[in-house]
Amino acid sequence: MNTTENPELSRAWKSTEKSTGYSRQQWMTVLEETELTSHAEIVGVARKKLGELAEQPGSLLAGKNLDWWAQSVAVTYEQQTGRRPVGQRCDGSFGASASKTIPLGLDELAAAWEKFAAAELPEVNGVAWEGEPRITSSEKWRYWRANLANGAPVSINMSAKAPGKSLISAEMRKLNTSEDSVDFKAAWKAVLARFAQSIA
Repeated sequence: MNTTENPELSRAWKSTEKSTGYSRQQWMTVLEETELTSHAEIVGVARKKLGELAEQPGSLLAGKNLDWWAQSVAVTYEQQTGRRPVGQRCDGSFGASASKTIPLGLDELAAAWEKFAAAELPEVNGVAWEGEPRITSSEKWRYWRANLANGAPVSINMSAKAPGKSLISAEMRKLNTSEDSVDFKAAWKAVLARFAQSIA
């Protein structure tokens, strides 16, 4: 087991523990009990354990997508053991994400982000935008999507969280390295913090 602590890895484990009710050490024990040689095998073992946990009375997993969480647990385990660099996704590419709760209704948030992005966001982490943003919506979501000049697609996803509060998250794909993932995650956290300040 790789004992070097990485902030991104620590956050991933905290999210996993909070959502599954199973600790990091418990997951490590389960996944290290057998000689797992592929991502698919790790996912299979994680999925089986999640199914068992979901059947327990008062389980935190009730109603959750167990297949998605099996993938998440597997990726975090692979990062912990050094099989997968932090930030690398299942398809081998790297990504970055950040999110923040904003005290606005969903439509207000979408309008505020569109205005902020047009006036205050000519680039992210030193990389300019390529082309115009694509703005779409559904009953529960609002989306602002665009590509950076380095070829990385960005999706700004917005959803209602509580009366008068909404969640905004930035998702990036097609980054090249773990370092890119860490750098852009930090950049997006800073962008969202600036955005929150702009509407305070």
